[in-house]
Amino acid sequence: LAPVAYVTQTLDALVLKDLLSGLIKSIIFAWGIGMIGLYYGFQVRGGAEEVGRATTASVVASIFYIVVADCIFSIIFYVLT
Repeated sequence: LAPVAYVTQTLDALVLKDLLSGLIKSIIFAWGIGMIGLYYGFQVRGGAEEVGRATTASVVASIFYIVVADCIFSIIFYVLT
């Protein structure tokens, strides 16, 4: 596949809705992960062991948040529109 053909086909298939939904989702995901990290980070009391536990809890909560938020975005962007 020639690079020119790839770029041409990509630009033909690219829809503004897909680009905007991706940008909106990335901003919301970044904000949510940051807030989750801050929440768990400010609750740490004690030493390194507690930091490890808070980090693990933060990662688990962030993954769950991304899955739920992505489901909601899928409903908003692709079912309702």
